[in-house]
Amino acid sequence: MNNDGEFRNEENETSDDDNVTNHSRVLEQKLQILQNSMVTKTKFLKQLIRDQNDESIIDVSGQKLTDTDMATIVKYAIYEKECTGLNLWGNRFTAAGISILVDALNGNKAIKELDISYNQLSDDGVQMISKVLSLNNCVLEDIDLSSNDIKDRGAKYLADMLMKNRSLKVLVLNKNDITNVGLKLLADALDCDNKTLQQLKLESNQFITEQGVHSLFQLLRHNTNLNELYVRNCSIADGALKDLQTKAIESDSIRVDILI
Repeated sequence: MNNDGEFRNEENETSDDDNVTNHSRVLEQKLQILQNSMVTKTKFLKQLIRDQNDESIIDVSGQKLTDTDMATIVKYAIYEKECTGLNLWGNRFTAAGISILVDALNGNKAIKELDISYNQLSDDGVQMISKVLSLNNCVLEDIDLSSNDIKDRGAKYLADMLMKNRSLKVLVLNKNDITNVGLKLLADALDCDNKTLQQLKLESNQFITEQGVHSLFQLLRHNTNLNELYVRNCSIADGALKDLQTKAIESDSIRVDILI
């Protein structure tokens, strides 16, 4: 009886060892598949960029790209192609990927347009972008940050940047979570310190109300550059939007057109 028990214990131990070995083998196979997939994806992305013209707007939108792909984009689109614009719309980039991108933007004299809308930047990613744009050693004129979970903290970073930046003409912040508080921060920067921004787009920020837009008008009496403000689909009644638009067009001191 004891011998039978010992035999069964040895059999169980052998079975457990086999299970561990099989599990390790499966993990190794999964890792190899993942590595192969990453190599294939990198080759595809590299070719996608190389098939586009030099000194053009490089489009890699909607490719389900992640932070691990940003180094490839920087190497082949920014450094090799010397692109004048970069379309990263509709991917999965976070602040981690942006940290790689801003290093390449720092000192870049070619890129004038950057569309990084519909990603996952959050306020942390916006902070990184704002920091490099505050240095005034790149030529970026148009940036789209729509649908990136940007809140008032991100608006504060952008406002601080606008007080220093001398190149940006278009700032698109549609479909974020900016409130009247963030709007006022942006307006304060545009009222006193910014002389270059021409378009500010804040469509579909549901926490911006009519009160916030009225405050913006009051603060922009000294700004002669901003000429278009987009606030459709915010929490502003249609009638109020039309009144604000009329007020903006008719006023001699306020030079902003509300586009509805």
